[in-house]
Amino acid sequence: MLKAFKQFLNEKERIPEKNIPYYVKWVLDCCRYFNVPETQLLTNDQRSQFLTHLAKNHEDWQVQQADRSLRLYGYFLSRAQKNEEGATADLPKDWKKIEERTYDIRTIQELLGHTNLHTTMIYTHVASKNILGVRSPPDK
Repeated sequence: MLKAFKQFLNEKERIPEKNIPYYVKWVLDCCRYFNVPETQLLTNDQRSQFLTHLAKNHEDWQVQQADRSLRLYGYFLSRAQKNEEGATADLPKDWKKIEERTYDIRTIQELLGHTNLHTTMIYTHVASKNILGVRSPPDK
């Protein structure tokens, strides 16, 4: 599955070739952290817990890269599981959707006025579900 994920990252030309091994590393590290197989979708709580763990010993850019890799891997797995053969032929049309939903945590931190990235991570996790459908003025 990881080989197909590498191919997925490479074909999209969004991730520089030199960074792909790091994206795979974050996925493997997270799976090892929770002792789950690589084919298992992680919950948002697991992803958040892993990123909080990473934030203790890693630079902010590394935590951001890990977050992006885990989100992309979750997207990749969900699409691969829908297609029993594991083909990724229908992924390119949905790529833009995942890119549009991926925000830079530093930008969010700055907008919220937080000094600590961990605080922003907590708030963004809580705010990830917009039950009431409230839109902020910049989104209009």
